[in-house]
Amino acid sequence: MKIFHIMSNRTWGGGEVYVLTLAKEQRENGHSVEIICADRPPVVDRFKKEGFKVTVLQMHGHINLFAPRKFARMIRKSDQPTVVHVHRIPDTVFASKAISLLPEDRRPSFIMTHHLIDLPFTDKKFDRPYEMLDRIICVSQKSKDTLLSVKSHIDPTKVTAILNSTKVVTTKSPENKPKDRPAMITYVGRVVKEKGVDTLIEALARVQGATLTICGGGASEKDEYVIYLHKLADRINVNDRINWTGFTTDVTKYIGEADIAVIPSRWQEPCALVNFEFLAAGVPLVTSNTGGQPEIISEGIDGLLVPPNDPKALAEAIQRLVDDPDLRKKMGEAAREKFLNRFTYDKFYQRVMSVYDEALGK
Repeated sequence: MKIFHIMSNRTWGGGEVYVLTLAKEQRENGHSVEIICADRPPVVDRFKKEGFKVTVLQMHGHINLFAPRKFARMIRKSDQPTVVHVHRIPDTVFASKAISLLPEDRRPSFIMTHHLIDLPFTDKKFDRPYEMLDRIICVSQKSKDTLLSVKSHIDPTKVTAILNSTKVVTTKSPENKPKDRPAMITYVGRVVKEKGVDTLIEALARVQGATLTICGGGASEKDEYVIYLHKLADRINVNDRINWTGFTTDVTKYIGEADIAVIPSRWQEPCALVNFEFLAAGVPLVTSNTGGQPEIISEGIDGLLVPPNDPKALAEAIQRLVDDPDLRKKMGEAAREKFLNRFTYDKFYQRVMSVYDEALGK
């Protein structure tokens, strides 16, 4: 099978990890995989480093007829069943233009993974590309339900909800830590406003007996939100309890050392990959009860769900786990068991490739 993944994001984040991991798995299973990117060095360089053929095209901005024509020629050269898999709503416009240039008998199967819940692009110009899609993968049932409610013209039989997964399976650090060592709270992800890191820092001021590791970076070195967070931590006297790692592509060390994971998102979190990294490592999660999170974390079983934007409720949930190591251990074991039973990457991959097969069969 020939597979083209289209990814035009500016920065490296969970969506890019999703594409990279899937593309590597497809390549390992004998498929021919190419990446189509916009001219974004953080994304282009990472895919090239992993040995993928990367084609840089101007997919957005002012009217550009050259890029769709070039991509159409690339598709036409394929002598095997072909899938075009897009991962951003605007990219469906570019891909649909290219596919429309091909005769019916040379058109590839057209798939999109819908990584969002909130729909920032409701313009009617996206209606035609959505209609052309053979299949849509939504990363949670919440994402699927929202999409179908906003885009009522989409055939619901073409839409499948497949929760994410990860191949980052970290071994939890041994439990031979000093008894007087503070519990380690860990956040892994982009340090941006919608992720609610400020809520977590405010909650930390209410929590006793714990430190916080913030593993991730902002949109830039002088990001205003990151600057605000440092000032907030200083103002409420918790900066000495926070380890700021900055951006890193290897989070395994921090996941392995974590006692409690926190996902404090204030937006409709679609299906954060870090959920599965912590589940796989056997770390209990405290997370905002938003978006697809309740589909992943079971209240009181493998984690705790709290309202978004509520430092007091978040602090109370964290403190409950800080004060009860036995509960942490019990929830961690349940988290690990859930991952192995429901969320391994092999299970995820088979579900995605079943959608490919459906699209090719049309």
